[in-house]
Amino acid sequence: FSRTGTSGDDYFLSAHTLNFVKVSYSSCLALSLLKIRRQMPPQFDKAQDFYNRLTEQLKQDTQWPAPYLYKFIVPSDPGKVEAIKSIFKTLVAKITVKTSAKGKYTSVSVTVVMESPELVVQKYQEVSKVEGVISL
Repeated sequence: FSRTGTSGDDYFLSAHTLNFVKVSYSSCLALSLLKIRRQMPPQFDKAQDFYNRLTEQLKQDTQWPAPYLYKFIVPSDPGKVEAIKSIFKTLVAKITVKTSAKGKYTSVSVTVVMESPELVVQKYQEVSKVEGVISL
């Protein structure tokens, strides 16, 4: 339940105290963001933290544009390998595919000149949507 006070303030019924509590717009925004954040899977934060650290490291360690080597492992499925290849199809890339000794997994190595760390991360994010992929 909610009501609006005489000065335009919003009040919401607190589930804990069963009293109306004055809530500012910034508090509502913070609560909304907290609710959205709680709905995100925990691995989202870990992945985003990884991509942020990678971007910063690549900015510090490399002068761009530069060649970059991606390595991925996927379950041996031609569709998954083709999905990875298609992500790099607009770039001039050298792609090497090797199947494991037992044939259960396939490694895909992609060497390509990338323009910036942000674009490197963007490709990692695109490839991460391929089911079962492991990025090395």
